[in-house]
Amino acid sequence: MHFTFVTEFSPASLPAQAVRIFAGIFNEPDEPLFNVVPLYDWEASSLNILKEVSGGKLDGAAILADHGQYAPSDGGDAVSRYAPNLGKSASQSVASDSIVLLANAAAPAGGLWTKRAITSIGDLQSARVCAFDVESSVLLRQLGAEPVTTDWSHVRERVAAKEIDAVLCSGDGAASLSLSQNFRYFSAVRYPGPACALLMSARSFTRLSTTQQNAVRQAGRSVEHQLAAVAFYQEQIIFENMHDLGVHVDSRPSAELSAAFAGSPLVVA
Repeated sequence: MHFTFVTEFSPASLPAQAVRIFAGIFNEPDEPLFNVVPLYDWEASSLNILKEVSGGKLDGAAILADHGQYAPSDGGDAVSRYAPNLGKSASQSVASDSIVLLANAAAPAGGLWTKRAITSIGDLQSARVCAFDVESSVLLRQLGAEPVTTDWSHVRERVAAKEIDAVLCSGDGAASLSLSQNFRYFSAVRYPGPACALLMSARSFTRLSTTQQNAVRQAGRSVEHQLAAVAFYQEQIIFENMHDLGVHVDSRPSAELSAAFAGSPLVVA
């Protein structure tokens, strides 16, 4: 028996690390309970991956969800209520109890990728800044920018079409490799990053014996603990990688800029 776990992100990303750790737990023993096939750079957005896991077409996945709003996992919590974090389309397409949350970890905090150095809120006036969730868009609009909401899979084409002046996200993994080609400056405003969630299809989960289900729950907890152990060093590693790619990293932005991104925006439904 084997299960396939995917992520849309590159092997260096946090979601890929979650998938790799989970797969290693089951693949390394001489007599595994089952095997897990990890696949990276899956050509689909987190929303579409979530739909396929929900429908049982994929066994599992690691995705990023808005602003860490996933509830703490219990190593097997049914998660229809987590889907709204990806927007209305996700909450409408994901059935109740169709997904099991195995692990949850905070992704590296985000910053501003720009084509020139920025030092104040004034530098953001009328700038078209790419954001990936409602809260970020609201905050950017409050700061005078023009938010451009899109899926990560469409960022490159929007940049090529000159529709984006800046991007608000982390420098983790695929972000650095992709964005550094067009944006040579990064201001580490440390805006709250999304949560990395390791999910399994409830359909696949129920195929397991009680012993196997318990092992999956324990593996999920192990993924959380291992990711938490390296989180402290993650930012330093990310900045070093960005520097190697030729990006000018401002690890200590101006007090004005940092304060602007420190608070949570008011979202009016």
